[in-house]
Parts: sequence; C-alpha cells; structure tokens
Amino acid sequence: MTYKLKTPGLGIPVPKKEKLRTAVEWKKSLIIENMLLAGIQGVKFMVFEDGDYQVQDETDDTWMVTLMASAGSACATGIVGGAYFLASPSIDWKKLEKGSRYWLYLKGGVKTFEDSSKVRTVSSKHPLEGAHLLMATVDVDGNVNPYPGGKLYSNDIAGHVSGAKNPHGRVLCQDVLDVRKKLVLQGDLEVKDGDELLSISGASLAEMAKRQTEVLDFKSFGKKGGLKSVESGKVNFVQVQRRVVGQIHGQVGELAIGYYGQDPKVDMPSEFAVYNSGNDGIPLRALVLSG
Repeated sequence: MTYKLKTPGLGIPVPKKEKLRTAVEWKKSLIIENMLLAGIQGVKFMVFEDGDYQVQDETDDTWMVTLMASAGSACATGIVGGAYFLASPSIDWKKLEKGSRYWLYLKGGVKTFEDSSKVRTVSSKHPLEGAHLLMATVDVDGNVNPYPGGKLYSNDIAGHVSGAKNPHGRVLCQDVLDVRKKLVLQGDLEVKDGDELLSISGASLAEMAKRQTEVLDFKSFGKKGGLKSVESGKVNFVQVQRRVVGQIHGQVGELAIGYYGQDPKVDMPSEFAVYNSGNDGIPLRALVLSG
C-alpha cells in the first residue's frame, strides 16, 4: 500500500489506493490531526496568534472590523470548540451599529475538524456563552480592544505553569479576590463606580499605607462643638455617624468636622472638632485616618 498523501500539519500519512477509500481515510486523518493539534494545547477555546484589528466606516450608521494577518498566511490561529483553526488572511465583523459596544467572536463547527479554515465571525452586544472564541471588543466610539477580559492565549497557559507574570492572561476578570497574606501594588489603582472610573496613583497608595486608622466612641457636643484627639500623628480625615445605644432619643442634625489649621478651636494636629446642629449627649462613633 502506497502513502503519497500527508496531512498538512503533522504529516500523518494517508493511503492512496482506491478513490473512495482514499477520500474516507483523508477525512479521518484530517479529523485526527485537528484533534491532536487542539489536544496539545489542552483547552477547547484559545488563541495561538492573531494579527491586526482595523475598524472602518461601513455605512453612515455602521462600522466594520477587519482582522488582518500581520505575518504568514493566517490572520488568526488557535482552538475553537476543541478544533484547531487557521483562519484566512483577512476576516470581517460587519454591520456593527455605531454608538453600541460589541463583543467579537469566532465560531467553529463539525466542519472545522475536517477543514481548519472553516470558522465564521460572530458579533454580539453582550457576552456570549457556549462555543464562541472571544477575539476582541469594540466600544461605543469604535475603538477596538484586542485584549479583552476573558480572551485566552496559549502563551498565557504556558506562563501560568512556568512563570508568575500574567498567569491568567493580560486582563483578569474575577468576581471575588481573596488575598490570604499580602497584596503588592506596583502601579496605579483604578476603582470603577458605575460608569465612572476613579484612579489612585501608586504614590498616593503608598502614602495611605503609612497612615493609621482609629475608632473613637463619644457623645455629641451640640452646636458649641467639642474636641477629640488621636494618640499620635496628624488627623487627615474623620467620618462620624450616630451609634444606637438602647433606645433612640433626640436629633443629631447636621454633622460638621473641624480640622487643625482651619478651625480655630483645634489647637493640635492630633485633634479635631465635632459639631452637630441637633442635641448634645447623643452617642457617636468616629473613624479617624491619621499619619
């Protein structure tokens, strides 16, 4: 029996004899090869390599995103649905409405195991579950993010095993992060409050780490105000709230804090003044940040 045919990836020999048998054996060998190539990487959805993403006006109301090969003959390679894929040199996500955010995916199928180029593009205004490989996202202004949270590269898996740098990919999206011993921040901290993104510089974080917090319980002084102090350091921030002790009597009213250098009543950096427009003698609790 002669073996004049070989699969393109791993070079699996395919017998060439009878026409029907050759077609069947060729199909079987391609399926086996694609499963082996996918199995080497160990997951069902992963990007090995992808090229450059470009966005352009398709119509007055829509964008089109094109993924183009930056080197070689494929714009993307990887695993989709457990099958190895090698996409064509250029693929498009079309009819993306301007002013909307999109998630861009590749989707395979049974034919992908037979022909690694058989993948199609899928776009959605919300994240998709199931047999979809995330490739990029597009924001409402038409900016493409080629490294969205949830996109997985094969070198990320390798890094997970061999190193500590980005072991879960370039972006980690985690519902709960439980740090058992120590958290080290080398850059800036960004906190998202709804649609607003708040940024704290690394220097500010380092300064905050040096400060101390103290909780003080006391009774309100009324409109005349009264002084409280911390054991050491300068008072930087004070938050006061009412405490419930037994039954609730009287009104706290509006609370105000006086700080050193601003309120004449405060003579020392370690002191602060508390005023309230309601009654005196009401239980209060203060959270004090000093340093």
